[in-house]
Amino acid sequence: MHSSNSVLDRKKLDHGVYRLATLKSGLRCLNDEMSENLADSVLDNYRLWSNESGSNHIDFTYGVLYGTEKLSNKKDWHILRKISEKLENSMILLPDKQWFCKFVENGITVDVTVRTGLYWWRYLGGDL
Repeated sequence: MHSSNSVLDRKKLDHGVYRLATLKSGLRCLNDEMSENLADSVLDNYRLWSNESGSNHIDFTYGVLYGTEKLSNKKDWHILRKISEKLENSMILLPDKQWFCKFVENGITVDVTVRTGLYWWRYLGGDL
């Protein structure tokens, strides 16, 4: 059975921002269907995550433990593309030539970022 937290590997309320992460070990661990499913999970669950945390700011990270954006097959980036296609009118930042996007709906701000390799580890260590 799937819950709103099935997609998550970690969650933390951090100074009013609910930080959520799902991790993959490396590049090319994702296919088109999985990209769309992850996008749908964010879109289907951000309101529940907001209610659960009491925060109106969600920061969702798709983390890849090793590699670089350049070496990616871009299926991870497709998570962002799918979100922006499905919420065209709610987008504040589009993922055009960048690895993050942002939307606001129902008074909730949602940041979605793909963090790969060193970028992920720096984020995890608090350097970003």
